[in-house]
Amino acid sequence: MYVNEYLKRKAPLPHHKILQEARGQMEIIHRSTSFLLSTSRCPETYCLGPSGTHLRPFSDVRDLSPMHAEDCCNTSVPIYIITNPDGGASFALRYALHNWLYHKWFQPFRSEIEYGKFVAKQFYASRPQVDTPPASLVELTNGLHKRICDQVTAFQREVVNLPRDLSFPGAQFRDQRFYILQPLFRASTIILLAEDFDVRVTDMGKLPVLLTLTGEERGLSQRLSFKSIRRSSLSGIPT
Repeated sequence: MYVNEYLKRKAPLPHHKILQEARGQMEIIHRSTSFLLSTSRCPETYCLGPSGTHLRPFSDVRDLSPMHAEDCCNTSVPIYIITNPDGGASFALRYALHNWLYHKWFQPFRSEIEYGKFVAKQFYASRPQVDTPPASLVELTNGLHKRICDQVTAFQREVVNLPRDLSFPGAQFRDQRFYILQPLFRASTIILLAEDFDVRVTDMGKLPVLLTLTGEERGLSQRLSFKSIRRSSLSGIPT
């Protein structure tokens, strides 16, 4: 186990202090890794229509890195941030959304952070046209999400048969037993339009979103329904 130089200088410590320091280091790593994978080191923007000059084609999810494949696991829901054609989500939006999610979810020394557990993973996609109807946008987004989930499943099935990289023997992606693609992650998506974001927004929870069902129900304890929120400000679209 890696021990921070700061801890070495403080040793010897009481048992509870060692555990406290170790947990603190785990939380720091979890926070920074989760932030990077959802903001700056996230997959390039996917194009939901004909590919633009700098956008990733709709079908191109094959090169999803092991780190991002694992980041899809142990995560409750996907959030797709949709931009206009050939556009991109501002870093202000990326940072604001992730920081809001993390502060809502995280409780020091109590949140389950092992194996990258988190409430949501952010993806970025560009709609074909500015006036794309919501139903079409949902269909395209959920189609992309299914491809990503299938790619994660294929990765987990194949990676255990790959030869070990002797230069990096501790690679965690060798063992997939504790990386689980959650049923809710497969079954639902949250769609947020980048144009609805304003830097003056102080509560990200007030942004309008589309809640959708993908039609995937394997592993769920019961069927999902939006009946309880039908009269709220949220929009739900089963597909």
